[in-house]
Amino acid sequence: MVSIYIDMDDVLCESNQTFLNILERDFGKKADYEEITAFDLKTSLDLSDDEYSRFFESIHDPDEMIRHKPAAGAKHLLDLWHDKGYRINVLTGRPAVAQPVSLEWLKKHDFKFHGFSIVDKYNRKSSRGDSSLTLEALSRQNFDLAVEDSGAMARFLSEEMGLQVALVDRPWNRSFSFNANVHRCRDWLDIKEKFENLS
Repeated sequence: MVSIYIDMDDVLCESNQTFLNILERDFGKKADYEEITAFDLKTSLDLSDDEYSRFFESIHDPDEMIRHKPAAGAKHLLDLWHDKGYRINVLTGRPAVAQPVSLEWLKKHDFKFHGFSIVDKYNRKSSRGDSSLTLEALSRQNFDLAVEDSGAMARFLSEEMGLQVALVDRPWNRSFSFNANVHRCRDWLDIKEKFENLS
């Protein structure tokens, strides 16, 4: 069975658009989406340690997370893959406490999927003591394709796991160079054109 890894933030949903609204509303700072050139939002948004701590809590508030808009075209392609019998696995680097609202969001927008996992992509596990998957544990899983927006994760998935990666083009991953397994995609329509049929 074809198995697909799907990231959540800025892949299935437009998280950073919500984050910029919170930044302006709660911190009085404006930033343009194209200015988010580093995956580290503290750096991209020029936040102090204290500001970033408060910002991190704000953007992971369930009432904010449930408002994320689905990425255009994502549901259509996941529905097609699901109907073909592909296994859809949602794997997110969100904190473990965000699991309930993440599942609620997927249900709210009627996304079809078979598995959901929190992965410690950003070395947060030691400070939170949660049970998220380590990268080592992730590397033992089998997928036929991964859809990601993180440049560092795209490298891990392509180089350490040997996966084909559909990298959703975002300002924060444009400085990365990759091996031939990584395919930069403009959006979900582009992913559909390149990867609708997998075997």
